[in-house]
Amino acid sequence: MSEQPPRPDESPDPYASPSAPPAYEPPPATTPDYGTPPPVPAPDYGTPPGPPAYSAPPPPPAPDYGTPPAPPAYSAPPPPPAYGTPAPSYGTPAPAPSYGAAPVAYDVKPPLSPEAQKARSNSIIWTIVNGVSLLFCTNLLGIIGLVLGIMGITRASTDAEGARKFAKNSMIAFIVTFGLVVLFWIGIFALGLGSSLTGS
Repeated sequence: MSEQPPRPDESPDPYASPSAPPAYEPPPATTPDYGTPPPVPAPDYGTPPGPPAYSAPPPPPAPDYGTPPAPPAYSAPPPPPAYGTPAPSYGTPAPAPSYGAAPVAYDVKPPLSPEAQKARSNSIIWTIVNGVSLLFCTNLLGIIGLVLGIMGITRASTDAEGARKFAKNSMIAFIVTFGLVVLFWIGIFALGLGSSLTGS
């Protein structure tokens, strides 16, 4: 039975075997004919000219060195010293170092007296305390104690009594300014608490 094309109202059979596709055949290989290339004529450069005529330079004159001097006569080296003899000394020996007092430098400051050391230490402590209160406690008036402490540190090497007074004034400035800051915050808290109580 031959296959009939499906009718338009009929659907093709999905289980029917498909027909084999035609075998692939490559097109025949052909080479294009470009023709023969025209011959390339050989270039005609002509005959090269001959090299220019040069005359040979005259030979240099032979140097006259004369007769060489006779080599110097060498003497035999001195015999080595006998074993155990000291080696010869050259020049004068260096002087031995003296172990006396060391020379004093020009810029050496004498050590501070115990009073000056105590005043300087107190000035350093109150400078640090005022600086910390200025940074962390919003104590803007701590600048006064900070400046007084720095002045005490610089005066300690020349004026021990003045450094002690600056350290004391730095301490007093810290206490007064810290007290003012505490009173300020107590007042802010009291006003805030009072206004919240009267407002409700």
